[in-house]
Amino acid sequence: MYRNLLENSYSQLGTARISDATQAFDLQEVVFILRRIENDIDKERNLAQLVQLVTSNMVATSDVVRVIQKDMIKKEELLQIVAAVCYKQGITDLFSAF
Repeated sequence: MYRNLLENSYSQLGTARISDATQAFDLQEVVFILRRIENDIDKERNLAQLVQLVTSNMVATSDVVRVIQKDMIKKEELLQIVAAVCYKQGITDLFSAF
């Protein structure tokens, strides 16, 4: 039920929807983290937090890409930064989400 509410609210707000791999996780936190990275606010800590969310399967890489594509301003720059950090951490399924 909670998942349906989240999906409906995200679709109404125009924000990225939750994928099947994501367990009722609030993507607003991902948006917040990505905006901080995009604006160079405590970049390393936020990148580490994003990697932790992905590696712990709290958020799918496809959701991260979808949020970047829909909700960020500096899309290309942010995708490059996130992709480089994920690659260094051995997270290669991010590249299949493009």
